[in-house]
Amino acid sequence: MFDENCPVRWTGRQAVVTLPECIDVSNADCIREQLLLAINRGATVLIVDMAATVSCDYSGTDTLMRAYQRAVANGTDLRLVVVGDVVRRVLALGGLDRLVSVYPTLEAAVAAGAECGEGSGEPGADRADRTGELLDWVVNSIFNVGVSLQAAADQPCDLTSQCITEALGRLDDVVRGIRDHVFAGYGERAQPGVAWRPPPELDEHFARTASRTRLLHQRVAQTARAVQSAAADTAALLGQRADLAGQPTGEDYRTDTKRWQVIADQAAELAERWEQRPT
Repeated sequence: MFDENCPVRWTGRQAVVTLPECIDVSNADCIREQLLLAINRGATVLIVDMAATVSCDYSGTDTLMRAYQRAVANGTDLRLVVVGDVVRRVLALGGLDRLVSVYPTLEAAVAAGAECGEGSGEPGADRADRTGELLDWVVNSIFNVGVSLQAAADQPCDLTSQCITEALGRLDDVVRGIRDHVFAGYGERAQPGVAWRPPPELDEHFARTASRTRLLHQRVAQTARAVQSAAADTAALLGQRADLAGQPTGEDYRTDTKRWQVIADQAAELAERWEQRPT
């Protein structure tokens, strides 16, 4: 069922993945796995054929953004085939049209590599291009993190934790993408047939990164613990008011008490996850 909804055609090391007519939360995860699988299998060119796609929501753009991140890290040339105006507008809102080449037909996307002399460019220039693309993606991702955190402030209390978790997930993707890009760059410098050893400057850089990552984890965990404490105190205060108010006003207080206790529990789980995360 998975391949039928998202078929893949290989020509050498070029993969063409055809996406369905509608992309939403019901199939975005499967599409993402199919795209990442093609990249991981060594595709030098990945063409995402969205010619038949007429609708694509936020989960679809997020899927494409994650595929773009992996493509940048692996040195894969990602191309999109988009026909529908609605889909084009959705991609523009997410900034994808500035990061990935978009073509009106599959034939044009396939021919683009031949016109550009696929595989004949200088490695250094290719590396610089991918670095520029990664920078654009990082900026766009951090902007989306800010949007998610801003949305959390406007959501009901029971949805706040979900928005924060999504924002932290995006930050994880940014850190992982940058790290993969750095390692890929050092890997390109190794000579064929010679075992690669990390140079001293990479060890030093990684040590500094690990130290900063540990500090970030500590601060996120401390913030989550502070949210947990504040929510628990609020729940306790509302519980006291419920006991004093009696019926029927007390029931309203008890409902709010349960909501704040849920937030406290979610914050505690979030804090535990970040306290236990490896660096």
